[in-house]
Amino acid sequence: MRVDPKSAAAAAEIVLDYEDSAGDLPWERRLGVYMSTPGGARILDTLDWHTRLLTPDVAPADRKLALAPARTTFIIDGADLANLPLGRYILRVTLPPEISPAEDLIVIPLEFELVSEPDQDTDRAIVSLAVARVAALRGEPARAVEAALRALELDPLQDEALTIVAEGWEQEGDLEKAVEWYERYLETLPDSESEQRNALDEYIEAVREQLD
Repeated sequence: MRVDPKSAAAAAEIVLDYEDSAGDLPWERRLGVYMSTPGGARILDTLDWHTRLLTPDVAPADRKLALAPARTTFIIDGADLANLPLGRYILRVTLPPEISPAEDLIVIPLEFELVSEPDQDTDRAIVSLAVARVAALRGEPARAVEAALRALELDPLQDEALTIVAEGWEQEGDLEKAVEWYERYLETLPDSESEQRNALDEYIEAVREQLD
């Protein structure tokens, strides 16, 4: 369903795993997620949060939330937001009270803004790089490589895109191209980053050995 942000009155949220009755799923699969306008109108899209926004292979665990920060990854595809009006939005998450009472949680909402497509190549490169990151997180290496190459085409100084391309080719099984792009990234690392350079050099050699 979709709630019109200009006329929404009722609150709603999406629970990541609403079929869980035994309560034996880990907390990551039981988060409630909702998006709203700054004015408080909540917006639901036709998203499959269970499979698309959270790593689907989270295994049940005995661990509990403690004082340490808890982390999980959500992915929102730009296409899913295409029909929303431009402007600011807020993304919030909640946990069932039986897992952790609200007073024991510190939740920092994510505020973001939907803007029109940028017209500068450097800004477009940043957008393409973000698409590449999302594709990599979603396990779509071919799409990640395509978007990262686009970012480099728009702005050759986007060094992070080099690693996304290398990792994408490695996941696709093209180790020769993976080595080539890892080496390109290695060339961008300054001598002062000796520890990172050495670790990457060793990794490149390990990938190259698989070629032999």
